[in-house]
Amino acid sequence: MSIIMKFEYLPNEILMKCFQYLNATDVIYSFNQLNYRFSKLIRNSPLHLSCSQYQQSLFDIYKHMFIKSLTILNCKFDDLFELFQNLSMIKYFKIEHLYNNFMTVDQLNLLDITVEKFIINDSQIKRFEIIEFLLNQMTKLQVFSISSSQIHIIDAIRWQNLITHSLHHLHTFKFCFDSHIADKLKMNDKLTKCRQFQTTFWQQNQWFINYEIDEFRLLIFTTPYIRKE
Repeated sequence: MSIIMKFEYLPNEILMKCFQYLNATDVIYSFNQLNYRFSKLIRNSPLHLSCSQYQQSLFDIYKHMFIKSLTILNCKFDDLFELFQNLSMIKYFKIEHLYNNFMTVDQLNLLDITVEKFIINDSQIKRFEIIEFLLNQMTKLQVFSISSSQIHIIDAIRWQNLITHSLHHLHTFKFCFDSHIADKLKMNDKLTKCRQFQTTFWQQNQWFINYEIDEFRLLIFTTPYIRKE
């Protein structure tokens, strides 16, 4: 006797796993308002989106869906801000690759970003003030993870000031800064950069830092070593 299985009869756990292999745009077009169960499910599932495939007409859909979790594969910084303007209920946000552009913070509007967990697996943003401007608006942020190869991001004093003045709810901070252009710095300057991450501030927050340096490289990271999430 054969058993006929309909897609909608699958348990939520399997459906949510299936959604992770589809672009968020396709999931929304296919399942939003199909029925109450699917409409609720896609609002609470981790959705994946490529900004290169993002259509302007979808902004209103995202704005009114109250999506809480989203993963972006590739994103420019200006696209990221446009997304945040339209995702008023987002709590979990992950970016695989965040690319630099030539915008300045003067060109960006202030936002009230509701994200509580923010992950950047590969940041190509070259200027610290761009990251700083973004995080300054995440007043509810509790967990932040970032990997970057940009030498100007390795600045313990600016990170400490940013966290102290703006990120009052942050309890987990993971990072891996791996710069291969550090040959422009003298060895003493590299040591100074690293040791600034090992002051009382970092120890009191239980963010323990390790580093590796040589003539051509500066690697500094929180322990245990950060893994892509």
